[in-house]
Amino acid sequence: MRGRPWTDAADRLAMTLPPAEAARRTGRSAEAVYQRRHHLRRGPGKRPWTEAEDRLLMRLPFDVAVRYIKRSPWAIDQRRRKLGLTDDEPDLRWAEAPPA
Repeated sequence: MRGRPWTDAADRLAMTLPPAEAARRTGRSAEAVYQRRHHLRRGPGKRPWTEAEDRLLMRLPFDVAVRYIKRSPWAIDQRRRKLGLTDDEPDLRWAEAPPA
């Protein structure tokens, strides 16, 4: 993170005021306010895998799982590996573009 850390109070201003006003009150640029809003809306990052998603991975073919579970092909491949659902051979399907 560059610059000074955001406080809880500054986060509240960034999320509730118009960007120009939040920038003025926090002493930051409007661009910094927009970026902070995006960061706060995005959430903590990686979302945990659910048991229901794991059950689907065990039943669905790879390509169907990618479309149905709405995670990246790379994430699906990595989770399948962690669950022991792939062979020892490298599985590079996630690197290919999905069929149109």
